[in-house]
Amino acid sequence: MVKSSSRKRHSSLSSARIAGADYQGAVRDKLEAMGRILVIGSANIDLVFRLGRSPRPGETVFGSSFATFPGGKGSNQAVAAAKLGADVSLVAKLGEDAFADVLRASLQEARVRLDAVGTAPTSTGTAGILVDEYGQNSIVAVPGANDHVSVSDVCSA
Repeated sequence: MVKSSSRKRHSSLSSARIAGADYQGAVRDKLEAMGRILVIGSANIDLVFRLGRSPRPGETVFGSSFATFPGGKGSNQAVAAAKLGADVSLVAKLGEDAFADVLRASLQEARVRLDAVGTAPTSTGTAGILVDEYGQNSIVAVPGANDHVSVSDVCSA
């Protein structure tokens, strides 16, 4: 008689789900115990274009959708830590444009402290992201205000 191992696999999957939940709880507890987190990094608006294929040089192709998202490595890290319950401050610079308003609102909604987020006399950082039907992407990033973060901004945070 051959015993089925499906019961054992199911048990392992359940354990993995439980372990995942325990892990998230442990991370949340650790972040709360650590106190304040300071993230120094970029804050961008991602402009995402979905298309069948990427254009060749000099070619125009039509896309299937367009969306904007708050992004940037620093901003994304700050939001992720805040969502886990950490007390997070971000050191960054935003431009003098409508994208800055969108990013500020997104960061505030995530409960990221904005005391050290300043404004620079330029555009907010942006990333133009082309995503083809296979999920492959090409990105053009313009740092904008991100290039204006200084050592004194960090020391003042």
